[in-house]
Amino acid sequence: LDGYELYTYERKDKHGGGVLVYIKDLYTSTLIDVAKDDMIEAIWLEIKSFLGNCIRLGIFYRPPDQSREFDILMCQEIARGCSTSMKSFVIGDFNYPDINWENMEVKNVASQIFIDCILDNFLCQSVSKSTRQDTILDLVVVEGFNSSGCRRNFGFQ
Repeated sequence: LDGYELYTYERKDKHGGGVLVYIKDLYTSTLIDVAKDDMIEAIWLEIKSFLGNCIRLGIFYRPPDQSREFDILMCQEIARGCSTSMKSFVIGDFNYPDINWENMEVKNVASQIFIDCILDNFLCQSVSKSTRQDTILDLVVVEGFNSSGCRRNFGFQ
């Protein structure tokens, strides 16, 4: 795609899944890392705006049938990626249909592990409308809270 840089992580020995993102050439982008475990489908980018602002962007895919063991590894990967001085954004298809994001209620252990990961890393899930049928499966998770809860203005130009 002209005018964009393509970054991908493809599943090893499986079909489907993986992650893909296009970054507009207006921004300087660099692949800085892939998930430490081959079973975690994620990449990390550093993106710099024309004004010099930098963010770290993690792109994830979580299969709906992912095991508890890999949910824990995925959360460790999110924590590892967000442990820099750069503002971090985590996006992707996480497939947690039972999470009620308005009140942070969950119906199973896997979803509770993810909610704990979000809160433990001072992250905020910012998608407010359904992304598939009546659920929010595709997420944009960002650093930062203010006195009224999640910040919606992320300050990246």
